[in-house]
Amino acid sequence: MTQPLVKKTTEIAGPICIPSIWESAATMPALEPKDVLAIMDVGHYAESQASQFNSLPRPATVLVKDGQAELIKRAETVEDVFATQILPERFKKAKAEIAKKKTAKA
Repeated sequence: MTQPLVKKTTEIAGPICIPSIWESAATMPALEPKDVLAIMDVGHYAESQASQFNSLPRPATVLVKDGQAELIKRAETVEDVFATQILPERFKKAKAEIAKKKTAKA
């Protein structure tokens, strides 16, 4: 760590809606939004448990050894999450019909 530890209580939690508190009453450096933390034991956030629950993109995977960190899997984007989904043709037609009716009313 390159920053001094702060004396206030810090709670570190995951971004999903199920209880996922990694640490309560932790002593941490001062953190800012978008700071990156390395958490070694992550439970359901581990690579083997990763999912797109609630359409959240999966995080990057970093290999760390002997003080060296290497990105081995990039973080997903929202576009990645939805890239494999296909809108059936009947829904596209229904959407076009709704738009047509709205235009006719105007």
